[in-house]
Amino acid sequence: MNLKSGYPYWLLKHGLPNTYPSLKKNHKCEVLVIGGGISGVLTAYHLTKAGMEVTQVDGRHFGTGSTCASTALIQYETDRHLTDLAEMYGKDKAIKCHELTLTAVNDLSKLIKLHNIECEFKNRDSLYLASTLKDKAKLTREYEARLEAGFELELWDKAKIESKFPFSAPAAIWSKNGAELNALKLTYALLKINSRLGVSLFDGTRVVQINKTKGKYEATTNHDTKIQCRHIVIACGYESELFLQNKISSLNSTYALVSEPVLPSDLWYRSCLIWETARPYIYMRTTSDNRIVVGGKDEPFYNPKKRDSLLNKKTKDLTRSFVKKFPTVPFFPEFTWTGTFAETKDSLPYIDKYRGLIYVMGFGGNGITYSQMAGKLVADIIKGKNNPDLELFAFNR
Repeated sequence: MNLKSGYPYWLLKHGLPNTYPSLKKNHKCEVLVIGGGISGVLTAYHLTKAGMEVTQVDGRHFGTGSTCASTALIQYETDRHLTDLAEMYGKDKAIKCHELTLTAVNDLSKLIKLHNIECEFKNRDSLYLASTLKDKAKLTREYEARLEAGFELELWDKAKIESKFPFSAPAAIWSKNGAELNALKLTYALLKINSRLGVSLFDGTRVVQINKTKGKYEATTNHDTKIQCRHIVIACGYESELFLQNKISSLNSTYALVSEPVLPSDLWYRSCLIWETARPYIYMRTTSDNRIVVGGKDEPFYNPKKRDSLLNKKTKDLTRSFVKKFPTVPFFPEFTWTGTFAETKDSLPYIDKYRGLIYVMGFGGNGITYSQMAGKLVADIIKGKNNPDLELFAFNR
């Protein structure tokens, strides 16, 4: 699947820090993780820490699918409001989903600190803007629902926004507990850690067929090698649906750019994450070398040729959107790219077992957060633990 094009900043900046061999002979393991992006490496890490023997493969080089194109805003807020999820599944389940994503953000921060991983991780607050006056009431209800549920946040009025930023909005939610990072650097750091923990790593190794005999799985690769294992975890991101019979998400095209470096004085209040209520929304963040990331302007289709043809237009649109909010900042796009992302009906991930295979599908704008959460849940699935949280992310929810 063609997942991206253009010049993702993270890949051009760092290249491939490490490469791994392809699998050239038959292999046995307890758990096979298919997919070498951030979802796969986090899952492999947690399974290994849970005492399992893990092998991980990827058809490309590790991290060069959607991960290297990720703009990596780390948030507990989902693309669906807490109030929307409450209408869909009930108040308690909606709150639980947000509590789990908040825990995942905190756990990811602890993991990075535990292993002293250099991945440009920074704790960030988040500014969620009401795009129009009519969105103000809905944003206020969302604030009240989250406040009642115990989340740390503030409701800002127009005057408060104007006192901190050079633009105006009818209202905004100011949230704690967000972050930003470099997803490609985190992926390769975790690959090194996983290798030391005993994970067998093979890139350039694509699984083309899966069979089950006598209670065990046999995965055939593009090199005609066989991998025998007891469990298989599909963590291929948006390509995971290739293993499923039913369509469970919609594919969309998204666009992003990274500016030339600016002066630290040109960056906005606390370098917070900025996003908005409009759908599709535009988002903004900073980088460790004082660049500005702007993304969004999504289109509801998967067509690589059509997607790529819009890159120049979307770059101009994103640039205009930024300059409208920050007219005095010298803003010059240096890296631009477009990619594919999947979206579920409720913006929640799928972490479930189907026909014996375990799926980690952290779709939407919280993919990295969902991947951290999924690692522990997958360990419970394999160990046969009755974790009630799994029903929140089941295929039949």
